[in-house]
Amino acid sequence: MQGRNTVEEVLRLSAERGYTIFYRNGEDRNVLSDIVVAHPTSIAMIRTWPYVLIMDTTHIDQNVLARLTEMVKDEEVTQRFVNGSWRKLINELDEVEYQRKLEVLKTRWQTRPDFLHYLFSTSLNPFAHKFCRVWTSQC
Repeated sequence: MQGRNTVEEVLRLSAERGYTIFYRNGEDRNVLSDIVVAHPTSIAMIRTWPYVLIMDTTHIDQNVLARLTEMVKDEEVTQRFVNGSWRKLINELDEVEYQRKLEVLKTRWQTRPDFLHYLFSTSLNPFAHKFCRVWTSQC
């Protein structure tokens, strides 16, 4: 890797192979906060059909799972949350039901305001309309 760290090497190899890369550093500039790497074929398809975009929310689920596991130290609890309340919320097709499920989630997790803050500040407030089915199914 010739003196490069793992992230630098991934970025170098991706660029070398023609991938489109977008990344941001965290506030301290020494931590990678976001990264998107897109294959050239994917970019060509988006340019060909710009009105059709399927978003893979796997990274969101993994981040929620990792953060909750870190906070509650119980993987069974986090798996139940991600496969239960979280999955039902993000796959809801009706906006009224989405809001109801959101309130249930808030009530069930009110004893963990740190987790709720994380969930709302990183996923639900800024991006819910981009990955929750209630909005994406209207496109």
